[in-house]
Amino acid sequence: MTVLIIADHDGDTITQPTRSTVTAMGPLGAIHLLLMGEGAAEAAASAAAIPGVEAVLVAAGEPNPAVEAMADLVVGMAGSYT
Repeated sequence: MTVLIIADHDGDTITQPTRSTVTAMGPLGAIHLLLMGEGAAEAAASAAAIPGVEAVLVAAGEPNPAVEAMADLVVGMAGSYT
């Protein structure tokens, strides 16, 4: 099974709650992190360094993306995850 986690970041690093989520979900299978919004590209290196993360997906964009845009992105990706 591959798990998609929507990562929380501060534009530079991944937050501790996201790191804890990665640890908790690790036994389920491969972990992919999705980073969205302003600073997502900058935080990608921090995300890739988290043990257990197999892939980092980046959707860089506006500082506070609309919830609808984020939902459309996640729904579009959902078919690749169980």
